[in-house]
Amino acid sequence: MKRFGTGATKMGKGLYRLGLGMALVGLACAPAQAVCAVCNAQIVLSEPLASCLDGRIADEIAALGASGAPVRLIDLSDCTSRGSLPLDPSSAALTIAPDTSFILDEAGLVCLRDLIAQAPDPFGPSRVFDLGALCP
Repeated sequence: MKRFGTGATKMGKGLYRLGLGMALVGLACAPAQAVCAVCNAQIVLSEPLASCLDGRIADEIAALGASGAPVRLIDLSDCTSRGSLPLDPSSAALTIAPDTSFILDEAGLVCLRDLIAQAPDPFGPSRVFDLGALCP
């Protein structure tokens, strides 16, 4: 007796592969100005992490360009900082833990670099950079 599920399973796998292939082609053909779907829209940095990133962001942008990849994982875990420890106990509720790693494309890296440069002093224990709202 013939099973009905065998043909349907093969057809389902074929449709899955076709859909996956079309999605990959769509990503490859996306315009350069398209919004990065895997990038972080908001990044929280402490002043030491922002200083660390500011010191090496040009290298990160160059490495992204050299790799040919559309995005780059930025890892700041090797930067020395106090993290999100508050300056005094009364500000503990206002402190947001900073991001030590995040994913950005070249436009996001350039925008974050510019936002860090424009950040007012004092920076505070941590600052939220809303790339989704502030970057074109």
